[in-house]
Amino acid sequence: MIITLLSSILTNSTLLLLIIFKSDRLFGDFRYVLFIYTSYCIFYASVQFIVQPIIHTFGPIFVLIVNGPFTFSKPIGELMLGIYCATYALCITFLVAQFRYRYIATIQIQRELLSYLQIFRIFIPCLFISLIWFSICYFGFHGNYNMKKMMLRNDVMQKYKINLENTSFIGPCYYTIDENGLRDYRLLEVIFGEGLVMIIIGCFSMISFFSISIRIQQNATKYSFSERKAQINNQIFLTMNLQAILPFFLMYIPVLFVVTAPLFDIDYSYFSNLTALSASVYPAIEPVIAIVLIREYREVFVCKTKVRINTVHLDNAT
Repeated sequence: MIITLLSSILTNSTLLLLIIFKSDRLFGDFRYVLFIYTSYCIFYASVQFIVQPIIHTFGPIFVLIVNGPFTFSKPIGELMLGIYCATYALCITFLVAQFRYRYIATIQIQRELLSYLQIFRIFIPCLFISLIWFSICYFGFHGNYNMKKMMLRNDVMQKYKINLENTSFIGPCYYTIDENGLRDYRLLEVIFGEGLVMIIIGCFSMISFFSISIRIQQNATKYSFSERKAQINNQIFLTMNLQAILPFFLMYIPVLFVVTAPLFDIDYSYFSNLTALSASVYPAIEPVIAIVLIREYREVFVCKTKVRINTVHLDNAT
């Protein structure tokens, strides 16, 4: 985890410096939106390092277990897990905010710059969704704590050598088995779990909508901009789409499997911790896309060599 943290700090700090010193004025206010998202990735990586959650599935349960370098009391540990869940939600919704900004900026051709209030409003839904995610994970999944601990205790001890009596964890139990061998679904936790699924699906659906709308608008107005401005718009569009594809595989799909697998009796236990791993490497990889694809940033690291050819004119001797 220390490697992913240091890598995240390195790559995101590099991108922040490039945004400050190498962003063309034609980038408009997008450089501020990109600056906010890049700064947040450092915070997200830091929370991951502090918590270092183990994601464990067992039967109808999935839980996040604190496994960081610091020792927390159980209430503080549970709070830290809730905060970690909230930072995950902010990460995926901030990406939606970037696409929403580009969509608004694209359709407002006559007014390239958005007011600071408009930019702030773009991020308000992100904070709201993050609060919902935190509430579901911290409050909604907190019930039946002792029952979950009894069901998980031996398996967690065997696989991770962790004693749940002294360790914080949060997560849902979707059903229990009654004395007749029938499932007794815990409806509230099922609803909360599927609520998380709907948020993830909603985020990716909005990204897809904004992406398609931006491309249509850019094609319709491509002759309204200078050649240089059109190039920058294409670079930003390509960067944002690749930045959306990356979390689709590293954050969206793995979390969807973790949340839904226990409900449908899918054994995801061997892959559940890959979810935590993929989420931890994402902040380190994400800024590399912008550094590579945006020309102003890429040229800082590309050594250009100019070759001067001297032409010598020889007079023919007669």
